[in-house]
Amino acid sequence: MEYKEALKEAQNEVLRKIGRNVILFQRLEQLLKRIVAEGKISGCATELKILQAKRTAIINKQTMGLLVGQYIEQSNPGCKEEYPSAPEELKDAFISFGFQTECDSFYYENKKKSLARMVSERNELIHNNLQPDFASTISCEELGNKLDDQSENILCEIKELETKLTTLNELKKLMVNFIKSEEGKKFLFGETNKMSKILRLIS
Repeated sequence: MEYKEALKEAQNEVLRKIGRNVILFQRLEQLLKRIVAEGKISGCATELKILQAKRTAIINKQTMGLLVGQYIEQSNPGCKEEYPSAPEELKDAFISFGFQTECDSFYYENKKKSLARMVSERNELIHNNLQPDFASTISCEELGNKLDDQSENILCEIKELETKLTTLNELKKLMVNFIKSEEGKKFLFGETNKMSKILRLIS
């Protein structure tokens, strides 16, 4: 009876840790979606909100593997980011915004492996049958330790993504503040009445 109670307690603890890691993976995925969706946008100023909404809707349907692929390429030192050119005929100001992390090839390759491992571990946790790992208190303890190590790794990736998202938001605020300034109005538009309409749409 004592062994059964101990096994049940060990199993419940493993289930708690599985739930914790699933939530952490969900947080990681949400951050990836935000950075990928908001980190690049181009178009006429009056259409930016619509374009951003469409891009976000597409990104939200993608798998974590696809998100990681797009995110990691933002820091690829061998890939120069290209942005679309403004059309020849413009009704409004054309704005192109991109967020890219500069790094060396060592960081890029290690981050690529690290996030690929995150995707693999996430899929294993969600889709694989863990029932054999619950068979004894020893196996529960081993799985629990593995889950603890996994949670630490996920938290490290989450912290880095949160820092980048904060930086991205600050850069977007700087851009909007510049556009709202008198200097920005003269530089980009030159027409105050048109500018007020555009600011309402992108702010």
